[in-house]
Amino acid sequence: MRDADVRFVLKQALVTRYGVETDTIVVEELGLCRGSVRADIAVINGLMKGFEIKSDRDTLQRLLTQAAVYSRVFDTATLVTAERHIAEAMSVLPPWWGIEVIGNDGSLTEVQPTRPNPCVDANSVALLLWRDEAISLLARAGATTHRHETRQTLCKRLATVLSLDELRCAVRRALKNRGDGRFRSQRLRDGVMFRPSSTLSDFPSRLARPRSRQYTYRPN
Repeated sequence: MRDADVRFVLKQALVTRYGVETDTIVVEELGLCRGSVRADIAVINGLMKGFEIKSDRDTLQRLLTQAAVYSRVFDTATLVTAERHIAEAMSVLPPWWGIEVIGNDGSLTEVQPTRPNPCVDANSVALLLWRDEAISLLARAGATTHRHETRQTLCKRLATVLSLDELRCAVRRALKNRGDGRFRSQRLRDGVMFRPSSTLSDFPSRLARPRSRQYTYRPN
């Protein structure tokens, strides 16, 4: 299976798992730590959950670096991969990472359960915010800001002003509230994944509905 095939299967599974949660969004290619790594898929509801895809055609050369960055941001993380990568992945990933294997029939099987991340980094979480979002949060916390301050500086301050739990909650809320086309998010409603922005990359043509502003796909 190619990356696009694995991605589609995973997104169908996410609809099944989280479709009843009306406040859940799914984000593709979410930039982490100033864009040093992009999460293939992130699920944001009461937690931030990262999913990394490694298809049968991929190698695991970058997985160690990717896992280190994921581990600074996400509450949980899961690798979705082909069977041939499992042994190597287990030797590379932290033990709290989940691992799911995709079969040739498109099924997903849990190989290693996902556990809570014990090493979330507050500054890395804050860097998910845009500059105006960081300024707004600092203002609500009673902190003053200056026009010359960079986003990185503002986020670093936020990581000290707010507790980690407060920061996580504020970042999740900010991500869910974004309406900008630059932010490639999809919202789950009634067991269906909606794509509100035409800037998202197309689903495989055999699965997409043409001439529609909103695309949906349903679990089998």
